[in-house]
Amino acid sequence: MQIIDTQKKLENNIQLIDSEKIIGVDTEFVREKTYWPELSLIQIVSESLELIIDIQSGLDLTKLWEVFRNKKILKVFHSCKQDIEAIYYLSGVIPISVYDTQIGAMFCGYNEPISYAKIVEDFLNVKLDKDLQYSEWGKRPLKKEMYEYAINDAKYLIRLQKLLEQKIGNDQKKYWLDEEFSDFNFIEEFKKRKKLKKSDLYNLENYIIEHNGQELKKFREDVAILKNITRKFILSDKEIHNIQKEKPNDINELNYFVDSRSYIKKDEDIYKLFANLVFSTNDHTNLVNKKHKIKLTKQQKNMIRELDFKLIETSADLQICPYLLASKLDIKAFVQNNDKNVKFLNGWRYDAFGKLAIKSVQKP
Repeated sequence: MQIIDTQKKLENNIQLIDSEKIIGVDTEFVREKTYWPELSLIQIVSESLELIIDIQSGLDLTKLWEVFRNKKILKVFHSCKQDIEAIYYLSGVIPISVYDTQIGAMFCGYNEPISYAKIVEDFLNVKLDKDLQYSEWGKRPLKKEMYEYAINDAKYLIRLQKLLEQKIGNDQKKYWLDEEFSDFNFIEEFKKRKKLKKSDLYNLENYIIEHNGQELKKFREDVAILKNITRKFILSDKEIHNIQKEKPNDINELNYFVDSRSYIKKDEDIYKLFANLVFSTNDHTNLVNKKHKIKLTKQQKNMIRELDFKLIETSADLQICPYLLASKLDIKAFVQNNDKNVKFLNGWRYDAFGKLAIKSVQKP
C-alpha cells in the first residue's frame, strides 16, 4: 500500500496505472454539511498496485482524471453512484468503462442491492471490518488503520468482477449488463444539477407544474445545490410537512413554521421566492394532482397483480433482481396511464420483461 501525497509519487504511479487493463476504484468523501460530496481519498488497486491518493495534498490531478476517461482501462466500483458524483463534482469528469459489482451481483440472483462487505464475504469468504466507515475523512493526519480500511474497500474489486462474470455466464445477460453500465441514468441528473443557476429559482410555475406535490422539496433541493449546503440545513422535512398541512397565507403565518436558524431565512431573496411558491401552491389547482387521484379500476388492479407476479417469475428465471427489471411505480404507470416512458419498455429491459408486459396487457 502506497500513500500518494506528493506530485512526484502521483506522476510515477500514473504511468503504472496507464499500463493496466483493469483497476479497482473506491473513494472516501465527506458530505455531512455540504450538498456535494467533498473527496478526501481515491483508492486505486490492480494486481500489482495498491494506491491511496490523498486529494487534500494539493496535487495537480489532471493526469489522474485522464485515467478515468481512458476507455481502455476498466474501472471496477461497488455501488458507483456516489463515487462518480464525488469525482464529477471535483473534476467535471464522468468516468467511462465502468463496472459496478453491486449491479453485477443483481444479475447473479441477488434480489436487492448488496453491500460490499456482504459480497466479499459471500464470494471470497473474507470478513471486512466496517467500523471505520463513518470516520472523519476530512481531517489530517489520518490514522494507519483508516488507510488500511480504505484500501480494503478497493482491494477485492477486481477478483469480484471476474467471479461475477463467470457466474453470469450467459452471453445475453452479459450484453444486457454492458448496456446497463453504458447508460447510468443518474449521470444526466448530475450534469443538470451542476448547470443550475439562481435565476432558475424564479420560475415558480415550473416547480408547481412539473413537481406535483413535491414543489417545496424540489425548491429546497435546488437551493441546497446552489449553496452547497445539506438539505436539512436549508429547511427540515418537518417544516415542509407543517407548511403543506397548515397552508399559511401570508408571510407572518409562514414565519411561524420556519425556524429562524433555517438557512432559507438567511437569504432574503430566496426566502421571498419560497414564500411566493408556498402561497402559489396553496392557490394552484394542479391538473396533474387530480390525475394522480384517479382510482384504479378493478381490471387495472388485477392487471397490476398479474404483472407483479410475472415480474417475480421472470426475475427468478433470468436470475436478475426484480428491482432492476421494473419498479412497482413503473408497472402502475404503465397499466393506469399507458405510460410509454417507463424503464422496462426501453433497452435491454424491453427484451427481458417489456415484451411480456405488453403482451399481458393486450390479451383479450
